[in-house]
Amino acid sequence: MKTLNQLCKVGLIGLVLVLAPNAIANVGEGTNHAPFQSVETKHLDEAWAHPDFEPKNYQEVAIAWEQFDFRPGAERYVHRGRIRNYELTDEAKALIEDQAKAVFKQQFELLQNVKLVDIEDVDAQTLIVNLRIEDFVNNVPDRHQRQGLDLLLLRRFGEATLNIEFEDGGNDGILFQGHIRQNIEPLGIDFQRGDMINARRLTKLKLQRWAKGLRKNIDDMF
Repeated sequence: MKTLNQLCKVGLIGLVLVLAPNAIANVGEGTNHAPFQSVETKHLDEAWAHPDFEPKNYQEVAIAWEQFDFRPGAERYVHRGRIRNYELTDEAKALIEDQAKAVFKQQFELLQNVKLVDIEDVDAQTLIVNLRIEDFVNNVPDRHQRQGLDLLLLRRFGEATLNIEFEDGGNDGILFQGHIRQNIEPLGIDFQRGDMINARRLTKLKLQRWAKGLRKNIDDMF
């Protein structure tokens, strides 16, 4: 079994954990998170682990998706005389949700030290990984929003928070929590054409990095 300190050293790349309302209320700076212990990791804004979390108790993992959350970006455009923020269409939102679910499933199927099972097959030996993309902000105009725009170059295409919650499959107990927020942008410092083709490509790359990092760290835990 890895101790709490060893779990911290693993890094938990890409792990961003949503705080469950039945575990901790009124999450924020100065909140008392007892009995959870604060964990400092390189890749998380904040994180907490339950002192009784023992990965050896679990033989399987399952993915459960929570509702995705989107909001308009900071950039604006004029449509029929009204100023509006760039907002993803329902079709674009559905594409992001489908991309996220496919990418994480693909990576979890590569787990070496623990088996991925369907959420319908959860039992007391299953560690449930609840995933949620929250506060997804889009700064890229869609085709119908580009009226009057010349070539648009962007560095930051958007931003998002990936939330994860580790939950015991037997008693619904929360085991590990935290959060992180990152920009959706190229790895370098160059600006790129601000269109939906690049936006979707960069979003998929971000999802892949999150999923791959989470998969590696789950393997390291077991």
